[in-house]
Amino acid sequence: ELTHAIGVEQDPDRMMERILDASFELLPAERVAIVLIDPVSKRPIKQLSRTRSSGDDEVIVSRTLLAEVIDKKTRVISADAGADARFSRAQSICVEGVRSVMCVPLAYQDEVLGVMHADSLHAINAFRQAELEFFSEVASQAALVLKNLSLRTRVQALLEEERDRLEQLLRGLPVGVLLFDANCELVRANR
Repeated sequence: ELTHAIGVEQDPDRMMERILDASFELLPAERVAIVLIDPVSKRPIKQLSRTRSSGDDEVIVSRTLLAEVIDKKTRVISADAGADARFSRAQSICVEGVRSVMCVPLAYQDEVLGVMHADSLHAINAFRQAELEFFSEVASQAALVLKNLSLRTRVQALLEEERDRLEQLLRGLPVGVLLFDANCELVRANR
């Protein structure tokens, strides 16, 4: 049901909100986040996050963890992030007391668009391999939708530019021009 809902969503923010909400139903996560990155600089440009509790929804995703997932285009799961050597320099993991964590890339073909992150502040071994696989599948579908929406936006912008160029050309011509559609209805005319 979740992957179907993601697939038909036309608004990227609503799609990401659905994923965050569903994560609490389907995973033993206490906090979840989706971080979108700039494909060139690899820096975060947008983050949506949720906590299971009614408190602050701000989730600090470790830059060390982000770099690992983005640079290596790999999934990360850790039973005890505080004791995991990969995150020994990750201040946010230590400060926030993250115990279990999993993070997967939002990747379309070879391009990483962002990451999906889930963690638990209380439970060691909160996530199993099956949950990582599920999270990865959701991330793959979300990346496909994000890329399609991005391409659609780019195509619409190009069409608008072409339409504007045509309008400028029509306005600048020294002769009258009438443009009709297939039903002989007037579509455009210059002065």
